[in-house]
Amino acid sequence: MLSVPLQPQAQEHILLVCPPVFSYHLSIKSELESLGHRVTWWNDRGSNSTPWKIGLRLMPNLFAALLTTSFLKKLRLLQSLPVTRILVVKGEGMSLKALEALRRQLPGARFSLYFWDSVDNAPRAEQIMHLFDSVATFDPVDARRFGWLYRPLFARRESLTSSRPPEGFRFDWCFIGTLHSDRYRVVERLRRSSPNRKGFVFWFAPSRLLIAIRVLSDWSLWRVSDRSISTQALPAGEVAKVSSDSRAILDIEHPRQRGLTMRTVETLVSGRKLITTNRYIEDSDLYHPSRVHVISRDAPCVPRSFFDTPFEPLSEEIRAAYSLRRWITDLIGDR
Repeated sequence: MLSVPLQPQAQEHILLVCPPVFSYHLSIKSELESLGHRVTWWNDRGSNSTPWKIGLRLMPNLFAALLTTSFLKKLRLLQSLPVTRILVVKGEGMSLKALEALRRQLPGARFSLYFWDSVDNAPRAEQIMHLFDSVATFDPVDARRFGWLYRPLFARRESLTSSRPPEGFRFDWCFIGTLHSDRYRVVERLRRSSPNRKGFVFWFAPSRLLIAIRVLSDWSLWRVSDRSISTQALPAGEVAKVSSDSRAILDIEHPRQRGLTMRTVETLVSGRKLITTNRYIEDSDLYHPSRVHVISRDAPCVPRSFFDTPFEPLSEEIRAAYSLRRWITDLIGDR
């Protein structure tokens, strides 16, 4: 079960340090503002360009130094702002030196850190975690390992309503996601195991450079035309339409993750069935066999009965627990 929210706190000026991933930072900022807070947003990566993200992963020490220099310059902007709370999401680009400087400048502020990735995927996390007053994570294994608050991800407001096309479903399942790890192989295995099931697949990669790197490093992509991989994300309206036209949504988490993805939460809260490789969903209050079917990565298969069984609705209490507002209250204590 999810944690009980902390007692309400006074309205604050919050520094939100969060990467601009699929506009989630905008949703978080908007929800904080709806609670009456003033919010200043900073990108923890410094830049969202592909070369910068690749450099941060391949040469973390060099790019951390560049980010630290940039971050220290930005600290001047806070001198005239009454910041009382810092909420860092993931903090991949946050260095020890930058955080120490931030704490010196804002000694009375409360620092909160949230991981929407596993520590295995963010190895620098252990260098900075001690500088925060509170740490929470979407990963149940990391929560037990480090004694952090376990707080799953959220569903945005637009996911809280369920829709079904009046003319029926066009697809049995759909997958819309970023090309990484073994995702392509899992999708192709599922297609081969269920040739009579109609699936919709959309692959996204941030740049042609990343597509080339992926193709060179993964033999299963050698026969794939790069034209079938888009460097432009599918517009939100198209994602919503394909999802509503599908009996189930396919989710394939990173092999080094255990936490429930945003896709998982938003799918189930919206009343749509989920096919997933993440067995940890079975320990969640979102799970019910009519809603979720767990597949293996090596031999994925979905029985016909899963599609035919009516979806057992989530209670309003559970739906509220996975709202963005409740996510915020669990992290910073505002109702």
